[in-house]
Amino acid sequence: MVTELSRLGRNTSEIILLVNALVQRGVRFVALKQHLDLTEHDMSSNIIVTVFSLLAQLERDFISMRTREALAAKKSQGITLSKPKGTIQKRGFNIFTPKSPLRIWQVDCSLFTPR
Repeated sequence: MVTELSRLGRNTSEIILLVNALVQRGVRFVALKQHLDLTEHDMSSNIIVTVFSLLAQLERDFISMRTREALAAKKSQGITLSKPKGTIQKRGFNIFTPKSPLRIWQVDCSLFTPR
């Protein structure tokens, strides 16, 4: 169960692959915002998932485009877009610092690979 289909992946192909894998394994897939309840893999469910995931991807792309345009407009006006100097706080634990007990190469990448 997810709140909306766009929360499942970053692009249309990711969402379609994940939904197909879940349905093939017999998992009931429910997306609350789109009122989707998929228990079987048929043509109509494929169309619905594809259309909703495509719309979600387009919405993300439009938001990104508008953000880039707004940042470029502010920059052309000479407005500084960074935090004021001295406001960035040091974190107690950061895996990218050499002093941290956990190194980046120690992270178990098998957790992120699809099965």
